[in-house]
Amino acid sequence: MELIFFIELILQISVVVILGLGLWIVKEQIKIANEQFKTANEQIHKQFKTANEQIHDQFTTANEQFKTANEQIHDQFTTANEQFKTANEQIHDQFTTANENFKCLKTLDGQVEELQKTVKEQCLWNKRSGALAYSLFKNDSLRTTKIRLDKAFGNLKDQGRLPLTTIKEKSEKDPNIETYIQAVLGHWENMALAIDNGVADEDVAFSMVANQVKLYHNAFKEFIDDIREIYPQRYVHLINLYERWQRRLGGIESSNENSENN
Repeated sequence: MELIFFIELILQISVVVILGLGLWIVKEQIKIANEQFKTANEQIHKQFKTANEQIHDQFTTANEQFKTANEQIHDQFTTANEQFKTANEQIHDQFTTANENFKCLKTLDGQVEELQKTVKEQCLWNKRSGALAYSLFKNDSLRTTKIRLDKAFGNLKDQGRLPLTTIKEKSEKDPNIETYIQAVLGHWENMALAIDNGVADEDVAFSMVANQVKLYHNAFKEFIDDIREIYPQRYVHLINLYERWQRRLGGIESSNENSENN
C-alpha cells in the first residue's frame, strides 16, 4: 500500500511539475510573443512615424510647390492682364488714330475731288481758250495776210483748188506771196499740233474754223504737196486734222441735206 501511495505521490508530483513546467513554457512563450509584439509594434510605430514624416514632408513640399505655382500663375495672370490692358489701350489709340486719319482722308478725298474738278474745268477752259486763240480774227498779222491773199487770188471760196502754176506766177509778181501762204498754213499746222497734243479743244476749234481750214487746205493743196515732196513731215498735223474734219463736215452736210429734203 505504501508503494502504491508513493507511486501516486510521485505521479501527482510529476503532474504538478509537468503542469508547472507547462505553465512556465506558456509564460515564456507569452513573454516571447509579448516581446515580439512589442518589437513589431515599435517597428510599426517607427514605420508609421517615418511614413507620416514622409507624407508630411511630401505634403509640405507639394504645398510649397502649389504655393509657388499659384504665385507664378498669379504673376503671369497679372502680367498678361497688364499686357492685355496695354494692348487694348494701344489698339484703342490706333483705332482712334485710324478713325481720325480716315476722317482726314475722307475730307482730303473731297478736297482732291474738288481740286480735280477745278483742274479739269481749268484745263478744259485753257483748251477752249487755246482753240479760240487760233481764230484769224484774233491775230492782226494773219488777218492782214488773209486780206493780201484774197487781193492776190480773189475770194478763195470762188477759186477752188489753185494750180501750182498760178501760185508760182503770183509769186513772181510778189515774192511775199509764198510767205503769206506759208504763214496761214503754218498757223493751221500749229493749231492742229496743239489739238493733237491736247493743248487746244478740237470741238471748239472745229466749230470756229473748220470751214476756213477746209478752204485753205483745198485752195493750196498743190502748194502743200509740192513742199511735202521736199519736206515730207511738213503739214502732217494739218492734213490729218483736215481729213478728220472733212468726215465731220461731210456728216453735217448730209444731215443738213436730209433736213432740207424732209
